Amino acid sequence: MISYRKLAMRVLGHPLRVPFPRPASHRVTALALTAAMVAGMAAPAYADTYYIGDGDITVTKDKSGTYVKHSGNPTATKDSDGNIIIKGGKRSEDTTASGGGSSEGGTSAASPAQPKLATPPSEDSDSENEDMVYLGAPKGNVSSDDGNEENENQTGDTTGGEENKNQPDDTTGGEESKNQPDDTTGGEENETDPTKKDQTGGKNTGAGSSDPESKGSESGTSGSAGGTPTTGSETPAEGTEGTESTESSLSTPKSQFTYTGASLKVADANDDEETRNKSTTVLERAAENFRSTAENVTNYVIRIINKAKGNDNTLNVTLDNVNIKTKNDAALSVEGAGNTTITLKGDNTLTSDGQHAGLEHNEKDYYGREDTGKLTITSGNENGRNTGSLTATGSGASAGIGSVWNSGNYSDSGAGDIEITGGDITAIGASSAAGIGSGCNATGETNITISGTAKIKAQTEQGGDGIGSGSGATGNTNITISGGTIENAQGGSGGAGIGSGDGSTGQTTVTIKSGTIKNATGGNTGDGIGGGCDSKNITVKIEGGTIEKAKGGDGYGSHDAGDGIHSDGELTIPDKATIVSAIGGNGDSRNSSSNAGHGIYSGGKLTIKGDIGTAQGGKGKTTAGHGIYSKGDLNISDNATITNATGGASTDGYAGDGIHSDGKLTISGGTIGTAQGGVGNASGGSGILGKTMEILAGTIQKAIGGNSTGTGENDTGGDGISASKFTISGGEIQ
Repeated sequence: MISYRKLAMRVLGHPLRVPFPRPASHRVTALALTAAMVAGMAAPAYADTYYIGDGDITVTKDKSGTYVKHSGNPTATKDSDGNIIIKGGKRSEDTTASGGGSSEGGTSAASPAQPKLATPPSEDSDSENEDMVYLGAPKGNVSSDDGNEENENQTGDTTGGEENKNQPDDTTGGEESKNQPDDTTGGEENETDPTKKDQTGGKNTGAGSSDPESKGSESGTSGSAGGTPTTGSETPAEGTEGTESTESSLSTPKSQFTYTGASLKVADANDDEETRNKSTTVLERAAENFRSTAENVTNYVIRIINKAKGNDNTLNVTLDNVNIKTKNDAALSVEGAGNTTITLKGDNTLTSDGQHAGLEHNEKDYYGREDTGKLTITSGNENGRNTGSLTATGSGASAGIGSVWNSGNYSDSGAGDIEITGGDITAIGASSAAGIGSGCNATGETNITISGTAKIKAQTEQGGDGIGSGSGATGNTNITISGGTIENAQGGSGGAGIGSGDGSTGQTTVTIKSGTIKNATGGNTGDGIGGGCDSKNITVKIEGGTIEKAKGGDGYGSHDAGDGIHSDGELTIPDKATIVSAIGGNGDSRNSSSNAGHGIYSGGKLTIKGDIGTAQGGKGKTTAGHGIYSKGDLNISDNATITNATGGASTDGYAGDGIHSDGKLTISGGTIGTAQGGVGNASGGSGILGKTMEILAGTIQKAIGGNSTGTGENDTGGDGISASKFTISGGEIQ
């Protein structure tokens, strides 16, 4: 068996056997942590405000009300108004929570009864079970390596911590010494021995001291020969001199070593090995939280369950400077059929472990019987700045914000409905998962909405996309941007910046209504806005807003590069929309099968009525990308403005066109500034090319063909304007 103190030393990273005497700093830290483990101080429930540093928190709402169960409390506490505030750190560290009440002025509930702990066992370093921590009678008394174990001379039913048998019956050994002055407490210099003027109650030259000259104890224990402990604040026992040992009397700074966590349940000696192992894990977890206090980070978790359906039954939870880093669990999970709103205050961090999302929200419950309600994330906003932020990091193919990796459970189907209306959000998905959206291989629905004042940074590793689905998704994914700012959406290799992940075949729809996308960049082979490598069923709808930069990722191996903006079907850029820059990725220069990406691509009809700053095709070894490319008809009308559309260059083959349509190209309004074909070896690109073309109105300022660098007789440069059938009935070509 191993004592609480030794477990503390092990968790803190100190060796169990060190030269005698042990450094005081090690002893103080271990003693404080030992007290934390054994004390098991359960955090009381306070109205409305709870502290994650004090233990796990479960918030449950049903028809009867909202209840909060804090780790260590025997029962859940009914909340007064349904608005839950969860703060980082511990209640004892919050100076605003004066008088032990909540920071909102609430009063504390009664603390649950503390478990009665049996005597901690003595140490047996040679036992095969030395790593086990449990209660019960010790297997045997052995000598210890310091002065904190039981006195081998004491009676079997004592621990050396009982009252001094020489003290009065109504005292406990913590009172003032009868021999000291009335105005002292035992911590002052001992006035009863004039030869010891330089001593205090915290320094020892008597029994149990590590001082070689100490008298009355050969074993190094702090008890007297008769088993009676002595301290600097007690009357010295017969046969001892001085006061208690240095280590046991050193005070611990409360701000550094105060433990206010959940009650620590320690296994009984008769429990099976699994239970004892769990007991050890509990203590190690408490120790980890204790050690993390200085960084205000905990591995306790938050679980939100709203069983109450309907718009009037939204569960409101505020995160106030919460910092969680878990072990094999979700930092925060949202469940239940009812809607939940999380309001951010201050800086919040959720880092999950195992196969869990940072902020976990799955489409369905574990059994797949019921959809999970909508999750809304928001914050206050003052003078144009959000007052709350969140960094959420997923693990094990799970999203930063959204669903877990689909391991076959019904609950792994998709991310369900998530809307972000405020806050500065950073979401980091694990490999093959989205930053915001679904985990790997999602089979169900994922609906993500960005609006209001939200500021988003979303990224992931290989396979997933920044916002949308993870790799291999077969369920439908819908992303709607109706406000806010996408600061950065970065796909992992094979994934889009905004859209679908690598190899996803479910229907993916990206709708941009308003707001600003500052940067959407695909990983290798992924689109900036659209689909991932080898993905299918991609639809992009642009109804308004501003896209400052959409860039496709470069090709890899035989895989094509990504497009800046890609839609498998029709695509419309209305007069309310502005695209500042759309850039196709470059093909793999080592592989002639890797085609370059296009700036803007439509697999169906393309209609342009809004503003396009730059549309740039990527460079390719054999085939370069077009600036603007429609597989169907292309219409440029109304007040459309295309400042610069440029085809990409090709080192060995065919350059891209500035504007290209495989169908009929019609210009009935607007202005085209420069349409420039790229430079190619076999052929330069055309400025504007359509299978057939009709110019009815509008202005074309420049249409320039690209040069050919080839020397063969069939190597030619591109045309400024090219079509097999060309009709001009209006407009102006400058």
